Amino acid sequence: MVIIAPLAYLFIMVKLFGALAESLTGHFDANAGVILVVFSWTFILAVTGTGQVYEERLHGFHDRLQTMPSRYVVVLLARAIGEFLRIFVMCIVVTAVADLCTSSSVLTDAPLKAVFVFVLVFLAAGAFGTYVGFSITSSQGSVVFMPLIMVMMFINTALLPASMYRPGLAAIARNAPITAASQALSGSAILPIIFWCGGIFVVCLAGLVALSRRRQRGVVGA
Repeated sequence: MVIIAPLAYLFIMVKLFGALAESLTGHFDANAGVILVVFSWTFILAVTGTGQVYEERLHGFHDRLQTMPSRYVVVLLARAIGEFLRIFVMCIVVTAVADLCTSSSVLTDAPLKAVFVFVLVFLAAGAFGTYVGFSITSSQGSVVFMPLIMVMMFINTALLPASMYRPGLAAIARNAPITAASQALSGSAILPIIFWCGGIFVVCLAGLVALSRRRQRGVVGA
């Protein structure tokens, strides 16, 4: 699923949604379509991985790790790094395939800028997935976040300009995280994606630190 599902969605995005966008606006930016796929699936993978984290907690895996000399926060950070690497592999493969098989040129146009933006997104998604995984109380607890990801996928300016949305949605689309990522890679603005990803990362990191402290006091169960 880590590779196949995003690649399937990439095909749907380019062939179906891309053709729709082109018929409505007369233009389809393949780079923006790739960014939409990568950004969306980065957070989808982060959320779907939380069920495994919950199962690990349920079976006491992290309790055993807590007996090690290091602090419990190290366990949380190690899990976040694992999520980061899993998402990193997906992103690079999907973007490379897109550059080879479609008209996109995300990695070839500005590779350093692309890697910078991707790392920001990976850090935010890895921290988000780890925090959710260690805070939910059931294996289905993360499902509540999926509607937010769906909204993020469809309300942005990566495919359609803000003028094609209703006034209330247009404001959201202009300031959506996928819009910010698309703007960063196109060179029009870099600060919005830094604020978005930095904000998510800091909030989730603070949550992980709080969970670690509560766990060490015996408040949080497995």
